[in-house]
Amino acid sequence: MGGSGTWHLGLQHPDRWAAIEPGAGFNDTQHYGHMPNLPAHELKALHIYDSKDYALNCFQLPPAAYTGEIDGQLPNLANIREELAKSGITFQPAGLDWVTKDMPMNMIVGPKTPHAWEPESRKRCNAFMDAAAKKGRVEPDHIRFVTYTTRFHRCFWVTVDGLEQHYERAEVDATRSRTAGTMQVRTKNVNVLVLNASGIKKIEIDGQTIASSGANDLR
Repeated sequence: MGGSGTWHLGLQHPDRWAAIEPGAGFNDTQHYGHMPNLPAHELKALHIYDSKDYALNCFQLPPAAYTGEIDGQLPNLANIREELAKSGITFQPAGLDWVTKDMPMNMIVGPKTPHAWEPESRKRCNAFMDAAAKKGRVEPDHIRFVTYTTRFHRCFWVTVDGLEQHYERAEVDATRSRTAGTMQVRTKNVNVLVLNASGIKKIEIDGQTIASSGANDLR
């Protein structure tokens, strides 16, 4: 379950890694497990588990996602693309691969390959990961973060400590400028938010402007 586990660890804890390389990992329990008739409460609970629901967290986490062209896991790349499309992230085909200019992400497909590494694809993924490792984990000034539960609630300087509706999609889009001392934040389905506001003098949250003391944690 290495590929699936990588999606989980990366997307649900996006501030802990320099990059991730999920290979042929499932991210949609209902389809992977052939369970088409789950009751509504179980479908809602799957938002805790299904890593595809956290796809937007790739925005600050460079992934090199890989699957073989004739691997049964290939649809899982489409799952991630479809989820990202809901947030305005678009991909274009490049041969068998999929690329985007909206975030640092590659989807690499090994030609005529089943559930295995295709040698040239392996080299390309290695190069992507080597470059990311050399750059290291970088704290971004623009965060786009999604969660469905306060179990997975942190992305660098943004922490979601309360939801209006649990197991519903919650989003934070936050941009900071330490030079200007400002921060702009938009939220959805969030009622408790903790921000590291070090060096920030003014914060605008969902159209409301508040003064900041520059504290490390502003709740």
